[in-house]
Formats: sequence, structure tokens, C-alpha cells
Amino acid sequence: MKRKRRVLYASLSAIHASVMSDAPDPPRKYYGFKAPEFERANPSPPPLPALGPTPVDSGPTEPDSGRIDVRTLAHEANAGLRPLGQHRPSNRPNEVHAILRGNLDRANSAGLNEVNSRPRRSRRRRDYLITMLLANALLVAGAFIMPVFGIAGLILFNLGYTWIVWVVMDDY
Repeated sequence: MKRKRRVLYASLSAIHASVMSDAPDPPRKYYGFKAPEFERANPSPPPLPALGPTPVDSGPTEPDSGRIDVRTLAHEANAGLRPLGQHRPSNRPNEVHAILRGNLDRANSAGLNEVNSRPRRSRRRRDYLITMLLANALLVAGAFIMPVFGIAGLILFNLGYTWIVWVVMDDY
């Protein structure tokens, strides 16, 4: 029995080897970039003319006192230079300024820029009293139905609403 099994396995492995034979791997491919080819759209600029020899800077001149100071260095660095924006007109009048001036004159003549000296009355006290009367009347009526909850509601509402109106809120 064992022999039959060995023969059977041997024949099956031979069939398997013939069916599933490994094909040789194809040769490996090597990838790379092709040589770049550039097309010149603009011709190269003409060479610059040769300049004469440049003068050699001898450095800052030593002042009479024999010391080199920061002010001396700044003066040497700025020699022959003008400050930036020196010749630029600053805030010259133009048509925009004329339009804005006309708008301001019209607003001033209409009285739109005048400040009201009398402050308006606040409605906070009136609103507080009306709300307290109505809410307390409702909570007192609720206190007859459930006294503990009605009294607790009166206390919480009066303290909370008073705090909100007089401390938290601004005048309106």
C-alpha cells in the first residue's frame, strides 16, 4: 500500500512538473532618461563691452581725532547718495482730495457731523419694572398651586434678572 502511494505521488509530481514548468525569466529591462535636447528660442545676448579697471577703494578715511566712529562709517557710506524719496512729491492735492473735500463740506452744511450733546434716555428702568411686575404676578399665582416651587422661582428669577439687567447688560 505504501508503495502504491509512492508511485502515485511520483507520477503526480511528474505530471505537475510537466504542466507547471517554469519559463525562463525575460531579460531584465533597464530604464533611463533620454539625452535632453534643448531648442534655443532666444539667441544668446551679445557679450558685454569690457570695462576699464575699477578704482580700488582705500576704505574709510581716518578722521582727525584718530578714531573711527559709527557716524564716520555712515557718512562715508552715504557720500554722494541722496536719501530715498527726497524728490518725490508727498501728498500733493489731486481730484480724489477734491471729491472728499466736497463730500465733507456737504456733510458739514447738512449738520451730519455735529455731535448730539444730550444723551438719550435709557429705557432700562422702565423695562425692568414692567418685566418684574408681570413675572412676579405670574410666579405668585404659581406659588398658590405649588408653594415651594413658586417661592423658589420668585427668588431665582428676581436675583437672576436683577443681576442680568443692572450688572451684565449695557445701557440701551
